Amino acid sequence: MTKLLALSLLPLSACVEFDPGSLITDTRVLGATVQVEGDLERATPRPGETANLGFVIEGVVLEPVVSWSLAVCLPTSTTCAEASLTSSTGRGSAPTLQVRVPAESALGDARSLHIEGVICMRGEPDATRSRCVGDQADGTPLVYELALARRDDDENLQPNVAQTRFRFDGQEWPEGDALAQGCRAQPELPQALADEKEHRITIELGPDARELYVGPDGEAMYEELQLSTFVNAGELERQFSFVSAADERERPAIELKWTSPKRKRVEGNDLGVRLLVLVRDSRGGLSRLERSLCTVREASGQLSARAVRTLDAGD
Repeated sequence: MTKLLALSLLPLSACVEFDPGSLITDTRVLGATVQVEGDLERATPRPGETANLGFVIEGVVLEPVVSWSLAVCLPTSTTCAEASLTSSTGRGSAPTLQVRVPAESALGDARSLHIEGVICMRGEPDATRSRCVGDQADGTPLVYELALARRDDDENLQPNVAQTRFRFDGQEWPEGDALAQGCRAQPELPQALADEKEHRITIELGPDARELYVGPDGEAMYEELQLSTFVNAGELERQFSFVSAADERERPAIELKWTSPKRKRVEGNDLGVRLLVLVRDSRGGLSRLERSLCTVREASGQLSARAVRTLDAGD
């Protein structure tokens, strides 16, 4: 089976129940990142520059392996198969495509480059880069427009997430990786009972998260940010949150609720839960944030004082 692009919307039958889009239950393509060589903070390459396009892949296992076939062409081409500027085919956990932007004279009026292809979770890409073939083939066809900086006011920086603060039930939420290192090795991480109760997540962005840019009316305005949130267990109340252009807070923040999983979902004593946050600025920039917490089958004397306070706050 071949799935449509992850960001596409499909009509769903009202009689079928689906997992929420924020819950990672299989390997998925969640977004694309752009890094301009020599200026990693910028998301819009100029004519003659080289950019590296990568795709955010998440699954139920760490660093799931996929195969891909991607190509780039000018947007005036009907398909990249007819006039590909460059292409990339491979297998691994990080699909990438290196793009050398043509010179000004070769771009014409193009304000972007067109990328298309397929990423296969199972099977391999076919010769047309449009679908996956092989035993139980399953994949995601991709279409992406890489915005270019043809003028100074086209330039766009990645969202600056360096000063982002996380809180879980009002308590500071430090970095960690409960999936890779295990829960008991990181007692400083939040811990919550697997009892299907709600907990409060706060994401507070730093003062430099958004850029001021010149809007269509010629006036300076803030970027609007979209925060896409995902977990591998439990349930978030929503997948998308927004910081509007009219939000003038120095440190804009969003809050959302997370419901812990059922007790039977936790095999053994605990289960590591990863929260993945993708911050998009709607102009081609994307930054990634992660936090981990631990869900436990039952509270015990081994839990840290911090964890007990967190459990109490979630009641």
